[in-house]
Amino acid sequence: MILSASLTCLIALIFALLEAAKILALGPIPGLAVHAGFTTVAYRVIGGLEPAGAIGAAPSAGSYRCTAAWPVSGC
Repeated sequence: MILSASLTCLIALIFALLEAAKILALGPIPGLAVHAGFTTVAYRVIGGLEPAGAIGAAPSAGSYRCTAAWPVSGC
């Protein structure tokens, strides 16, 4: 469970760092946006939506408890 929580926090941190880099257009981000076929403004919008990914990946207090709705038995 500790490993799972640690990996989840790491993924949330990666989302947050990528979001900040895209919003601020840091380093090679404008070049990467053009290479991917986006404008810098569109890439900033994508960066603005990435907090949803970070929030979705962040662990919540009850996310590691077994619930009756979970389809796999053996909780």
